[in-house]
Amino acid sequence: MASVNTASNSNNEKLDFITSSKGQPLLVMNNYIFVHTDINNNYLCGGKNEYEHAANPELLEIHQTRQQIKRQVMNELTPIGAVYDEKMSKTSMSSTAIAIFPTVREIYQGFAKTRRKAMPPAPQSCIFDIPEQYTLTIDNKRFLLFDEARVR
Repeated sequence: MASVNTASNSNNEKLDFITSSKGQPLLVMNNYIFVHTDINNNYLCGGKNEYEHAANPELLEIHQTRQQIKRQVMNELTPIGAVYDEKMSKTSMSSTAIAIFPTVREIYQGFAKTRRKAMPPAPQSCIFDIPEQYTLTIDNKRFLLFDEARVR
């Protein structure tokens, strides 16, 4: 997951903005994740400097790696298992984070569902117009020379 913004102040507070699985912004400050809860785009914090639980950097690593895999699954048509294997082999997560990271079988259905939602629906009849983006090659050359559906 790519961070949107990173800042640091004199109190050694590292600020980072990431996105949740639902696409909402999350604030990461000193390995603690804060959920955006205000209508006016303000992050609510109790004003505490001491927390009742320890920071969990492994959870943050897992969240970031899952978002990277999800982004790649959404942007490419590479099989989900291949994307997962590639990311896991190149990741620099701690051994604890790798141990609790879900397997490809556990996350496959969720990623497949998000990929299906992003794809255009299958046509219900043979009479339809092919969208312009599918009539060009990667080099923006004409792929479709003649579309019979346009002559009706």
